[in-house]
Amino acid sequence: MIIKTLNSIKFLISKFNLYLRYKKRKFFLGLKWIFFGKEISNFSYEINNIDEILHTCQIITNSEIHILKNILNEINFENSDLKDFFSDNFFNNYEKKNIFGRRLLWYILVRSLKPNLVIESGVDKGLGSTLMIYAQYKNTQEEKNKNFEYVGTDIIEKKNFVFNFKNSKFKMYKFIFEDTLEFLQNFKDKKKIIYISDAEHNYDFEIKEFNLIKKNLIDNSVIISDNNTGSLSSFSIQNKKKLIYFHEESKNFWYGGGTSSVSFFY
Repeated sequence: MIIKTLNSIKFLISKFNLYLRYKKRKFFLGLKWIFFGKEISNFSYEINNIDEILHTCQIITNSEIHILKNILNEINFENSDLKDFFSDNFFNNYEKKNIFGRRLLWYILVRSLKPNLVIESGVDKGLGSTLMIYAQYKNTQEEKNKNFEYVGTDIIEKKNFVFNFKNSKFKMYKFIFEDTLEFLQNFKDKKKIIYISDAEHNYDFEIKEFNLIKKNLIDNSVIISDNNTGSLSSFSIQNKKKLIYFHEESKNFWYGGGTSSVSFFY
């Protein structure tokens, strides 16, 4: 009992210290999260500016807004196919809300551009991973003669994964728990790839990632960075590629939202 209490106090202090690290924060929502929130990283929340995701994706894909909106509507828990990709742990810890934030941008791009392979570095508990695997499953349903795959890497295997490993509808996925840079050094395939960088959030690490994956990219590949260190901007300028940013606006949460940057086409 004493150990449990001490761990709870330690968790509260950790959240308070994390809250102070952010410049843009909301006090009362922050206080609620410090005392009642279960997450201390990879926050999940609804967002207000979903329409901006659609416009961002339209610039990248050149698709009509109504087509992109139809893709976005696939993320609906009334959809039994989608529900089957999430574990019981997901439904025990999250309400049936659209808590995927900027990951919705990733989903639309995967569904629209239909890459042969999605690689995500830094899968954590698999929230984005599950969406990407589902996107590749949907691509397989539309393009039955093509192989669509997903690979997720993380240096540490996390507990309480939200992906349902019992799902038998789609098996073309793989989780590799090793250093991302080592994986990329040994990865030889050249394909149409959407690469999502969400591992170690620092400039030098990400530049190494991008330089390693570059050899594997064929026409119409895309690189997404799930933070804003400036690394993908530097890499895009160096490689003469277009870059666009999307900043999400969180709904009813103390943290204002994260930024995804998208570099296209390789």
